[in-house]
Amino acid sequence: MMEEKNNFRATWITWESQLRNRSLSHAIGAELFELTGPRSRWIKYPALLVRTSVILLATRNKTVIVQNPSLVLALFSNVFGRLIGKRVVIDSHNGGLFPLEGKYTLLNWLAKLVLYSSEYTVVTNKALARYVRKFSVQAIVVPDPLPSLRPSFKSLSAPVAKNIVFICTWASDEPYVEVIKAAKMLPDNIHLHITGRYNNKYQEIKDILPKNVFLKGYLKDEDYLELLNFADVIIDLTTREHCLVCGAYESTALEKPMILSDTFALREYFFQGAVFTDNTADDIARKILFSLESCDDLIQEVRELKKKISVSWKEALSDFQSIIR
Repeated sequence: MMEEKNNFRATWITWESQLRNRSLSHAIGAELFELTGPRSRWIKYPALLVRTSVILLATRNKTVIVQNPSLVLALFSNVFGRLIGKRVVIDSHNGGLFPLEGKYTLLNWLAKLVLYSSEYTVVTNKALARYVRKFSVQAIVVPDPLPSLRPSFKSLSAPVAKNIVFICTWASDEPYVEVIKAAKMLPDNIHLHITGRYNNKYQEIKDILPKNVFLKGYLKDEDYLELLNFADVIIDLTTREHCLVCGAYESTALEKPMILSDTFALREYFFQGAVFTDNTADDIARKILFSLESCDDLIQEVRELKKKISVSWKEALSDFQSIIR
């Protein structure tokens, strides 16, 4: 595979900083351009379009991979890139295929236009691939690689306490209210730690916060990793049907039992070491208790899963390179 990487040349363009862009571009030997601009969209988009045009014209690489979102970047690259003779590959995330949860007609129309104008679209799972193929686009499934996180078995908690970490960004697709309600049903010695900036949601949850819930706020990378490492179980939930949540990758890398939403995409990929919930408070509470009782078995399962995912990801990456070569 290393020989393929050295012989293959591509340009990767994104309008935001994200780990997936860095890891995949590095894995295939692509030259990465992370372009950012001012906050005002009236200045940002023209500036980024000019910079993207310069890169497309200057690069000698025939293959150009761009991230979607941005819808603007993807659509522009499909049109302008092809016009100047580039092979354009779109790396489409959930937010690019279903922008803002599909609430706005214009954004949905733009998302479908991007698909109709694409030749190749990279997605993270088979469910998204099936959706993309409806638009007569060649879909390439390349999940995110497992992050390079080192498991630590040092316990930072009191021996009598069990610690659950809920990885949360307080977004609309995360059932954080149900998780907090679930914590109220648990014994006091089961502590629930919730990550992420909660400031603008505090008024919504302040009256239902039990004493065994701890809001951690935004954490630095080293503090976040330390928190995950001392968790007995990690939770990451979503109402999105086709989303592979980042916390599941992190849990697998750290060999931690996990509680995930009961969706096809998550069940298919994280098929060991995970317990699945319907996102209701009663069921989340039941699954927390079950996962703690079954912790040793789940740890063994997730270790096996980690090995299997590492092998399957290398195979997916090799297929990706072969298709776009």
